[in-house]
Amino acid sequence: SSLICVDNCRHQTSTARKVETVAHDLDLGDRLQFIEGDAFELFRDRFDDESIDCFWLDFGVGDRVADFVRGLWPAISPGGFVLCHSSVTNRGTRQWLDAVRRNEPEHETGVPPGEAHHISFLEPHKHFQNAITVLQKRPAGFAEPLYSERA
Repeated sequence: SSLICVDNCRHQTSTARKVETVAHDLDLGDRLQFIEGDAFELFRDRFDDESIDCFWLDFGVGDRVADFVRGLWPAISPGGFVLCHSSVTNRGTRQWLDAVRRNEPEHETGVPPGEAHHISFLEPHKHFQNAITVLQKRPAGFAEPLYSERA
């Protein structure tokens, strides 16, 4: 498995460029691919269907998040996760999140209605970059395997 990190490195307090150094320090450099660029352009038609188990959205796309998720969702494996940073207290991303919560149509959210379970975590002591939402892809008929018949 590997981690692909895409960042345009334009945020004034970005620490993204340090990711490669930290990965090498942890002897994980061979599992990381860091790309400086625009995620919308780089990920268009890049992944096979159901080929991603976990995807971290760590960028302020606001009203563009539905467009990005629409292109990403087919690549998420059943049971896989999309983690969205700054999703609760950022106005643009919050509008998208509320639409997902209401099971709005796919053209509004990028997520087929009823296909995502979600939970959000807020860090109330912070006022910036202070929340994350976890979406799990659960298409019709999906169920985790059952490994134990008795506790």
